[in-house]
Amino acid sequence: SADSAGSSLSDQIDLICDAFEAAFRQGTGPQTEAYVSRLPAPARARLLVELVALDVHLYRELGITLAFDGYLRRFPDYHRELSGLRRELEDSQAEPPAAVPEGSTMAAAVQRVKHFVLRTILGQGGFGTVWKAFDTRLHRDVALKIPRLERLNQLHVALMLREARASAGLKHSNIVPVYEVGDGTEDSSCYIVTGLIEGPSLKNWLTQHSLTYRQTAELAATIANALQHAHNAHVVHRDLKPANILMDAAGAPHLADFGLAKRADRDDSLSIEGQLVGTPNYMSPEQARGDHDAIDHRTDIYSLGVILYELLTGKPPFKGELAWLLEQIANVAPPPPRTLNPSVPEDLEKICLKCLEKDPRARYQSARDVADDLHRYLTGESLRGVPVPLPKRVQKWFWRRRKFVTALTATSVVSLCLAGGIWWWIQPPSPRRLVQIDTDPPGCEITVVRLDPSSGEPDPEFIEHGRGKTPLKMRLVPGDYLVVAVLDEHRFHEVLRHVPEDDESMRLLDRHLWWSADDSGCIHWREPGIKIPRPDVSAKLNMGFVEGSGRWQMPQGAAGLKPGTEWIIPPFYVDLNDDTDERAPSQFVLNNS
Repeated sequence: SADSAGSSLSDQIDLICDAFEAAFRQGTGPQTEAYVSRLPAPARARLLVELVALDVHLYRELGITLAFDGYLRRFPDYHRELSGLRRELEDSQAEPPAAVPEGSTMAAAVQRVKHFVLRTILGQGGFGTVWKAFDTRLHRDVALKIPRLERLNQLHVALMLREARASAGLKHSNIVPVYEVGDGTEDSSCYIVTGLIEGPSLKNWLTQHSLTYRQTAELAATIANALQHAHNAHVVHRDLKPANILMDAAGAPHLADFGLAKRADRDDSLSIEGQLVGTPNYMSPEQARGDHDAIDHRTDIYSLGVILYELLTGKPPFKGELAWLLEQIANVAPPPPRTLNPSVPEDLEKICLKCLEKDPRARYQSARDVADDLHRYLTGESLRGVPVPLPKRVQKWFWRRRKFVTALTATSVVSLCLAGGIWWWIQPPSPRRLVQIDTDPPGCEITVVRLDPSSGEPDPEFIEHGRGKTPLKMRLVPGDYLVVAVLDEHRFHEVLRHVPEDDESMRLLDRHLWWSADDSGCIHWREPGIKIPRPDVSAKLNMGFVEGSGRWQMPQGAAGLKPGTEWIIPPFYVDLNDDTDERAPSQFVLNNS
């Protein structure tokens, strides 16, 4: 009969939709076309509408809104049916939160849950409704989360209990506290009560606010510090994203929704092996692969990196259909933020990309390390967590002047030996000291290259760059440095400078290494700072040309050096602004005999 045929078709559609949903939740990225083809052509329009509605619903559960035009392009033969579905979906999305159908949530027909008086709806999602409520016992406003009745099953009760347990021991100003949970054992009440943050999620907050890079770093550092508190308590969030970060009236973030949290010190996972946990755009590679054994606190660090990436560029590293998205997250390096937004500071890009390393071992190993490097960016100090390569501009500068730099470095080392018989020995790294760097005129970019203690040669592994332009401060390990001050493309100056140990006295013979310490312990080099010569200095004033020598013998009495030692000195300029000792540079003569 027609009724039995219709019932049979409905059953087939239900079975196909069940298989589609199972494949989606297992992360295999089901293709709608493949499932539509399982029924003969006359039934495909009805099946397609059901599958598309299900696909949209499943993505909405993950916090993802799909562009419906994609379905219209993929299925042009079913434009009329899909357009009707689109109108239905738009109408359902446009309903205000207060228009919740009677009975759709446990609180829809009542204004009170136990001793909590319900006041206004703060938001709704696939899981349920969040109310602003008043606690009549403790006389305070709270947030009350109530699940939808159709989702009230053992798994979702367990998720609520997990959130309560995970958050119960977390006492931090930037984590939303959990006050109470109702598991439905005493009556039909199932709910979770948290502190009330009267503000939007970070996701919505960003639509109304624009951040400077400094504010971005401060926000990310605050989130990182809150994460570290959770990690110290062995709690891994596993679903860190802007929608789960609430912003208060002062613009401070608060981590929320620990429903997918995992205790790192025990296995209390509710996940099925191979099933995805988290929101796809913010998943770590290990989450994207469904490798639950690999998930630890570094998973949250990856998600924090995605949030920072989005703050810097306006978009997450990867977007697209689920199967493609998971493949990209697991195996493809994200585009560096500066390729999307060239104004992003290099240090913020480095911090972000280190968080986004595919291998957890290559990421920051703690949220505290992330916060520490963000604070270093804010204070203008060198990052600790990432290597600092030589900027392209300075690389080009060194390359264009490589002969001059080599000659100057060689003669500087010889001068040091002549003046004081200096020998360096390799020692364990010393604590960094704050150094004030000034130039005349100011406004220079500074690069410092540490000299190898044994050879006296510049060591490319120890190159650091000042934040901003002079005058500036840097924290440097005690030792000798080649300091490069660049004012513009044609005006620069290279000098040798020294950072002393705490108990070190000054070498009086080495004028270019003079330093002083102020009351705070900050090191100051020679006044008035590094002098930048005029553009024509090498042709006119302040620079003297020395032809060099193929064979030059070390004179008698040179401290620490064997008499008769021969040196090969290439041609070089002598800088009259930064002589080695008190003698005038014109008295520095090489005997070429």
